[in-house]
Amino acid sequence: MGIEEKKEEPTQKTGRRKRIFIGTVLLGAGLMAGLVISYIVVEAVKLTGGAQFCKSCHVMVPMYKAYSKDIHGGWGDSGFVAHCTDCHLNHKSTLHYLIHKVQVRTSRL
Repeated sequence: MGIEEKKEEPTQKTGRRKRIFIGTVLLGAGLMAGLVISYIVVEAVKLTGGAQFCKSCHVMVPMYKAYSKDIHGGWGDSGFVAHCTDCHLNHKSTLHYLIHKVQVRTSRL
């Protein structure tokens, strides 16, 4: 019996190590996927928040022309530029912001 216990013990340690390794790899892969997705979302929000994107809809061209010659477009003394999303989207929370952004864009299609 003493010999059998020695044979089982290394197998249990090996199985435990394997589970820990697989868990660590899955956790690392999940974290990396989360970071990549977060980066893509942040970049998409940036790209779709400026005047260039907003004027891509044909009905916004006159508004863009007025904006680009206005204080909001950077013509003030401070040089501050207000982005369309600064005033035209809900900033209650990040979730509300993203939902409203999608709703506004899809309603214009």
